[in-house]
Amino acid sequence: MRSFDNHGRATLFGVYSECQSEMQEAYEKIPNKQNNMKAISYRLFSQVVRMYFTIAFKILITGVPFPLLNKFGILNVVKAKCIRYNPFRISFYTDESGNRIREKVKIKLKNGYWYFVFWDAPKRFRQYRFNIDRKYKRAYMKLVEDGYDYLDYSLDKYGRNASTEYIQHIK
Repeated sequence: MRSFDNHGRATLFGVYSECQSEMQEAYEKIPNKQNNMKAISYRLFSQVVRMYFTIAFKILITGVPFPLLNKFGILNVVKAKCIRYNPFRISFYTDESGNRIREKVKIKLKNGYWYFVFWDAPKRFRQYRFNIDRKYKRAYMKLVEDGYDYLDYSLDKYGRNASTEYIQHIK
């Protein structure tokens, strides 16, 4: 397994190999171990990490902010009004002659809002991005389709009683 993927991002195996010695030292300090394990395997490590984030996303989807451990910040599903640009995605297709065509397709927003997971990170982590899996995006957008509403990021950022003119002026 590789420590980094094709885009230079750390993989779960890379994180495991990086902290394997520290985990082993912490494991040996545990008194009265109830099992016969000699070390924490990658399989156990990956199950724990995946279960942690599964629980985190289930809590996030309900609209509750989720604080990450060790002062890594807070995750929250928020919405923001798109007023500066119209978001689009680029799609590629080939026509009958075999030429590859690039086309911009406008994204239809629900009531003009863009929904996303916001990571309120400390300054030292702001260079990193937090991407979630497609199945969790679908889960919170399914709630939006059913009428559930998330926190408005612009009101959270500029104050709960901010008027729309103030938000328009700031953005």
